[in-house]
Amino acid sequence: MTLAARTDADGGQKKRRVWLRGILPALLLAFPTVPAVAFAAAPSQDAEIAQLQQLRAADTRLFGIFWRLGSRNAALCEGAVPAIGALLQARSSYDGDFAEAAQRYFSFESELSVEVVAPDGPADRAGLRPNDSIVAIGGRPLPDVRGPEAVAAAQRALVEAGTRGPIELTVLRGGERKRITISPLKTCSGRVELMVSADRVASTDGDVVQISSGLFNIVPADAELAAVIAHEYSHLILRHPQRLTDAGVDRGLLAMFGKNRRLIRRTEAEADRLSVYLLLNAGYDPMAAGRFWRNAGRKIDAGFLSDGTHMGWRKRAELLDAEAERARAATGNPVIPDLLKTRDTPLE
Repeated sequence: MTLAARTDADGGQKKRRVWLRGILPALLLAFPTVPAVAFAAAPSQDAEIAQLQQLRAADTRLFGIFWRLGSRNAALCEGAVPAIGALLQARSSYDGDFAEAAQRYFSFESELSVEVVAPDGPADRAGLRPNDSIVAIGGRPLPDVRGPEAVAAAQRALVEAGTRGPIELTVLRGGERKRITISPLKTCSGRVELMVSADRVASTDGDVVQISSGLFNIVPADAELAAVIAHEYSHLILRHPQRLTDAGVDRGLLAMFGKNRRLIRRTEAEADRLSVYLLLNAGYDPMAAGRFWRNAGRKIDAGFLSDGTHMGWRKRAELLDAEAERARAATGNPVIPDLLKTRDTPLE
């Protein structure tokens, strides 16, 4: 689902987390499912720390939903990968006034640390904890890279180690070196990011699913937020970004014309349809997808919906309701829809 004037399979450059003073207070305002955090400074907790607490609460919610969708739909994904159920972050991704605050709050003891651990996931069961700093994976020290590249390198190392069996992490916790062995779980590949932006957008480049804080803030129900994420995940599962590229589709200024518009619109409808099965398999109400559009459709800048690449929100809600009814009547655990058979078919 693209909630901006570009397609969500656009392969565009991803925004990275470099936090500067003034960005977070304006955009991370009282997330719906967590207690509001005041931004006023306190004797033992300054404004930056309060904002990082709120950021972590948002990431915890977002990653928990993403993990649940991916791990319970692994059977629908080609090339499902071993994963531990932890969201990693890099110390050097924080800049400006937030660099010192991030060091204090997240207790970095190396470039890479654990921000969030999925409840009852493999990492949680093995004893990995938020703020553990990772220094080696499978006995191999992490490469000397920084920022997003450090996170990406660690993810590759986890997948490589997980293909051989349990993964041994070497971490620093309060200055003490610990070894933690984790039995990974197969999950759909991909990563999720909260993009700090007032825009109400969701997108994927074929690897990373991004949800803007502007959109996150207007979706209070987890099942409806799961519907947004499931739509983006469906693009990954159906290989839409690569298939659109192979078909020569222009997803930029010419997206609203001819073949470009027709094929983009087709992939959007397919992602909508598959998303309700991902919801169902993950234990969410598949009718939540239609509810999302009825509840949020009017709050989203709908300019892009009129260019022909997407259906209007009312028609999307109707399509989603109809597909959700079919999903609920289907058999299997998980339910695997026939739509998956099309993912290796060229778009034409």
